[in-house]
Amino acid sequence: MPDHIQVGDAVPRAQYVANGSQTAFTFLFPIFTAADMDVWLDAARQSPPAYSISGIGVSAGGSVLFATPPADGVLVTLRRRLAIARTGDYQEDGIIRAKVLNDELDYQTAAIQQVAEEAGRAVRRSLVSPGTADLTLPEPEAGKAIGWNAAGDGLANDPAGFAATVITVTSQAAAAAASASAAAASAASLPNGPVTGTGKVPLWNGSAWVGIDAGTGDMVGANNLADVADAVAARGNLGAAAASHGHTSADITDFTEAAQDVVEAMVAAAGGGGGGWTHVGTASPSGATVVDFTGLEAGHDYMIEYSDVFSSATDWWAFRYSTDNGASFSTSSYRYKAVVWDSGSGSALTEAATANALHFGLWGPDYPAAGHIVIANPAQNTHTVGYGQGAGHNHAGIFAGLRNTAETVNAVRIVNGSGYTVTGTFLLYKRARS
Repeated sequence: MPDHIQVGDAVPRAQYVANGSQTAFTFLFPIFTAADMDVWLDAARQSPPAYSISGIGVSAGGSVLFATPPADGVLVTLRRRLAIARTGDYQEDGIIRAKVLNDELDYQTAAIQQVAEEAGRAVRRSLVSPGTADLTLPEPEAGKAIGWNAAGDGLANDPAGFAATVITVTSQAAAAAASASAAAASAASLPNGPVTGTGKVPLWNGSAWVGIDAGTGDMVGANNLADVADAVAARGNLGAAAASHGHTSADITDFTEAAQDVVEAMVAAAGGGGGGWTHVGTASPSGATVVDFTGLEAGHDYMIEYSDVFSSATDWWAFRYSTDNGASFSTSSYRYKAVVWDSGSGSALTEAATANALHFGLWGPDYPAAGHIVIANPAQNTHTVGYGQGAGHNHAGIFAGLRNTAETVNAVRIVNGSGYTVTGTFLLYKRARS
């Protein structure tokens, strides 16, 4: 069993943050004498009797015991501090005792650990740095800051002087603050504050912000394209060629519809009469009480084709006309006749002279209904005629009817007189009249 200190691989330094009540602070490195221990509270070095030490000469270390607990938050630093010296000497042909030699080697190892710990906290380059610059500090010079020299291969005192550098930096900071203040003041002086008012744009006139109306001053059509009412002048200002046509965007509100009209006119001109039916709308209600189609135009016939239609209860279904594009629908002055075949009782003729709608089928929840309705030129400002055929529930029939009032119809509504709901598909077609 060794009778001397064993110096293990340990950093000869320990630090703690005091809590105001703790008095004992351990260290895990050996010391040879009490004088080998440096004790600090923050930046103040302590000395006995402010503390005592236990574990002197013990390989595992010991404790520093304060007479008064350090205050809460104080940094406690313990370090081994040895004199870097050789105190022993061996005589020629003398006896070398193992303990004496071990103690000497322990002391030298501890001293090396001390140097390594202090070097580890020094300023140094990275171990992988390729630089070879000289890191020797220049001689102290009052009021000078240390920096790299002009060649970048060594350290030198700043020729400008630290005080002058501080003045320069302070001046630059003041200038930046003044610029920020001026920017804030400029923003605050904008018309109506930093945010401009409705219809106003900010304009810097050379000394202050002023508010101008959009479309005036630099914004007029004579200067740019902002004034869309003066497109010809704007194109000239840009050096662009004249427009190839004189239309405006309002002339064509629905390009698809316009193209369809052109095609229908070509068919008619080729001897095709009014042309074929063109699909223009779809309604797929699911539990709705009415189905509306609006935007019916003069000079066209319309057809509503329905299929796979069910209603929540069995009852007659009908349609009504509107003269205000669906805002309201007429509920009187309809006349109609229909021939209906019933699966149980044969055929029968039904008619009404003053109905509240044009009846055209009997739908129910048991069997799907299908058929079509044709509305002849609804916006012709005369009596509007409808006719069609269909089948549903256990009935089939052909009907015809009219709204017995001269009017311009532009919408149609499919409705159940009892308020039942409908589910299915309705397709709207139109064709131009020749």
